[in-house]
Amino acid sequence: MTAPVSKTSGADGGSVVRFFMPAGWTMDTLPEPNDDEVSLVTVPGETVAVLRFTGDRGSAAVAARTTELLDALKDTAFEPTGTPVGWFYDPPWTLPFRRRNEVAVPVARRLRAECGMSSDTVNGIPRVDVQVRPLWKRNLKWSMGGQLASTK
Repeated sequence: MTAPVSKTSGADGGSVVRFFMPAGWTMDTLPEPNDDEVSLVTVPGETVAVLRFTGDRGSAAVAARTTELLDALKDTAFEPTGTPVGWFYDPPWTLPFRRRNEVAVPVARRLRAECGMSSDTVNGIPRVDVQVRPLWKRNLKWSMGGQLASTK
């Protein structure tokens, strides 16, 4: 299984499920789908803000976490530029408290004037150097996109 698996609502009211391919694969080395409903596409890289959570990954839980992520971004140097998506890393039979789920939204850097920042402050707090923690210890993180396979 590839991870994460992304699920969003499609234009026709159905679901769009995306499987991210490992970095070692290219469009030339991926097998051709044998189902007309499955297509391989290259998605350009993008910067996203991500909120990690465990437990339920139903639509209500994802909606609540999406609201939490968007609220967390309001007074930051980043603004959402696209539609939030749910990313899921574990098979359905994984116990909810052991699941790794994420909500991701594409972001772009705001102009300093838009978020009330000076060059020496962040949200009114003096700028300081911060040590980077391992990804598994972060709750809110920034990621880059890559190639993926998508269903129509």
